[in-house]
Amino acid sequence: VVQNDRLAFFWYQSAAEQNFARAQHNLATAYAQGKGVGQSYPRAVEFFTKAASAGLSASQLSLAKLYDAGLVPGEPQLNLDRAQMWYGRAAAQGDKAAAIRVSEINADLARKKQSAAAAPASAKIARPTLIGRSEIQEIQTLLSTMNFNPGNADGQLGQRTADAIKLYQKFAGLEVDGKASQDLLEDLRAVAETMAKGS
Repeated sequence: VVQNDRLAFFWYQSAAEQNFARAQHNLATAYAQGKGVGQSYPRAVEFFTKAASAGLSASQLSLAKLYDAGLVPGEPQLNLDRAQMWYGRAAAQGDKAAAIRVSEINADLARKKQSAAAAPASAKIARPTLIGRSEIQEIQTLLSTMNFNPGNADGQLGQRTADAIKLYQKFAGLEVDGKASQDLLEDLRAVAETMAKGS
């Protein structure tokens, strides 16, 4: 017969509505390619999912590719997880292309885990230095309690407070920069708590 994408879509749709997995796959392919119907990745995902859930490896692979290529709206990591799941199911049925992609994703995830393991030190360096007025006020109060004489606890980082911070940092063996930071506040809190227990 003469090729007619619209009629093909109609008959695929009729069969798909009767839960015929191969028709669901072909209908999803039509949506993904825009053949006989307007292109729609969400609809393609819908019918690929139905066929893939019925165990059709071709749909499992196609669905994985859509998630992998970022053609499905959603969180990138969630989509990658879904891609990996469907690749895995297709690979379990003997699909070699799916098995290769599963290995590539696993290798990439392993590299990311290694990078994350080395991240804490750099993350600490990137931590914001400046803090709010209430925290500065607390730093001033704690410094005053320890006789480092930062001046009034007004929440302002003036020269007197900066000098008191430098003096404390030198005393505590910290980097001497005179800056009010969250790390400094936590250190002061810990020292104050120790002093309170000692008294």
